[in-house]
Amino acid sequence: MSAKNTIRTIGGVAGALAGIGAAATAYALAARPRMLRWGARPEEVERVFTGDEFVLNPQIKATHAVTVHAPVDKVFPWLVQMGQGRGGFYSVEAIENGIFELDIHNADRILPEYQELRVGDRVSLGRGVFARVAVIEPLKHLILRATAHGDEHEEGALPLKKGETLNMTWAFFTETMDDGDTRLIERFRVEFTPTLANSVMFYGFIEPGAFFMERSMLLGIKARAEGVFGKKLVEAPVFMDHFPRTLRDKFETVWQRANNLVPAGTPIAPVTELDEVVP
Repeated sequence: MSAKNTIRTIGGVAGALAGIGAAATAYALAARPRMLRWGARPEEVERVFTGDEFVLNPQIKATHAVTVHAPVDKVFPWLVQMGQGRGGFYSVEAIENGIFELDIHNADRILPEYQELRVGDRVSLGRGVFARVAVIEPLKHLILRATAHGDEHEEGALPLKKGETLNMTWAFFTETMDDGDTRLIERFRVEFTPTLANSVMFYGFIEPGAFFMERSMLLGIKARAEGVFGKKLVEAPVFMDHFPRTLRDKFETVWQRANNLVPAGTPIAPVTELDEVVP
């Protein structure tokens, strides 16, 4: 390789690394803090909740929340019936099943047969992985916990390498507001063995992936508890106004489905007459 080509190669690699570094910095400083506290008030983010004591030194700690315009007794039953093989997780089935093949089917009604849940019960997360009910107080909170140890593999635990550990809680809190509405708060705390591979996996993939699905889940519970599941709740982004009408209609259905605001079976508008432009 000539000196000129070598310089070009080095420059290309340096440019790529600089781009990756800039993207990682922007994510860490701007996107990640907002992602970890989506929907939550500052007081909710800082508050010590029941279940925090199970994971004392989390590398990942996220608090998300929504206000549900329904009383607590219309919200909490959706939490009790969560789980693969139960009521699902009210998130995006296309991802859960189409990509990860978790065999999750989200209920759009309260299922009486899944309204019994006790401390120690296992809740399936999919693919044979379970979390256990660590704490449950009806109409107040539900804390699920999953632990794993690479030296002592338990059925239903995530497989880890020898010497590695995992400690995770996934907690939900329902609080009655002054006007009778419900504040639904979700907290996710994870402590893991900080190897390079684990850090890349958890920070680069699990953390953002969990945020997307948890956000969709909270919106899904909100829509169901409010009794508006399947109705049109959001419009497509404003920039779509400049797209052809039929393409905009198609995108709008996908947009609502991604936010869990229409049933998975809702047909997507066909794309035709793409030359029709909205003024």
